[in-house]
Amino acid sequence: MSSTEIVKTIEDNIIVDNIIDGDKTDNNIIDNNKNNVDDNDCIEMTLSPEKVRKMLREFGFDNKEVELWSEPIEIPLGVSMTPFVIREVILSGLHFQDIEEYPEISYECKKGRIPKWVSQKVQSVNPGRIIPGTGTPARSYPDYVSVYKFQKPSKNKDQAKILDPLNINPNDSNQHFLYRGIRTLDTIPVFLLRIALVSSVNNEFGPGLYCTPNFNLAVEYAGKNGAIFVYDWSNLDGDFTIKTLIDREWEDTVKGWICIDDDSKPGPPQFDEDIIQGSVSKNHGSIHNCSKPIQSQDLQVVAITTNGVNAERLYAIIYLY
Repeated sequence: MSSTEIVKTIEDNIIVDNIIDGDKTDNNIIDNNKNNVDDNDCIEMTLSPEKVRKMLREFGFDNKEVELWSEPIEIPLGVSMTPFVIREVILSGLHFQDIEEYPEISYECKKGRIPKWVSQKVQSVNPGRIIPGTGTPARSYPDYVSVYKFQKPSKNKDQAKILDPLNINPNDSNQHFLYRGIRTLDTIPVFLLRIALVSSVNNEFGPGLYCTPNFNLAVEYAGKNGAIFVYDWSNLDGDFTIKTLIDREWEDTVKGWICIDDDSKPGPPQFDEDIIQGSVSKNHGSIHNCSKPIQSQDLQVVAITTNGVNAERLYAIIYLY
């Protein structure tokens, strides 16, 4: 079973149903202490660390992280084993090795599934309705975000129409929003739940939460069957720091991170700021082969600390179809 198939299974699991419909929660399973029930009476089986590691390898989790797993997992009665195990390890910080923070444009575009409750009408939704499992995400989210679906206009049409239900004009300098394209819908619950910010050769500024003020660029990353995350960037008076990369400093950073796995090349410079912003390269694919990074006109804004991530406040999720 692939990681995307597993996430689909999680969405249909009883655990998610308990989040969406609180009145359906089986308190005999979720909260045994309220009824003075012995915890052991509600455990169907216990998976040894060895069995857990075997399952995680089959699921496609990061091999190095899998080797470090040393805890048994207790499976409660009435809960499907596979999605429960996935939920537990994701809450503990493990990652699918084929899911990277950004850019998702490298993924094969898969249709995925828009949750049945999502409609063309904007709904105010608790983010927990989209996150698998009952744990609290490590990231800071508002109590409610706007969620809706929108039929993606053809390439020669105005993509900004996607934002009409939110009354957002991406060309209005008085509005301050950032956008992030998610290529496959199946990765959305995992992305929302991710504990750590992971680096990959796709990331030009290192590990972080990547966004852009260029809405069309975010739509390009999302594709027809992806989604757009909208972040509120209007309050710049928070307690966080921003660094803008230009010229040689930008080149050294992009080259250093793209070639991070090559010990023969200099590593990237390190920064203490919470958020780094600078141009997206327009020759990303050739930089690893010693080409000089070339700046494009597009800007990327990257939160690299928890403080920075919390500054980029999630405002809306738009499912495209």
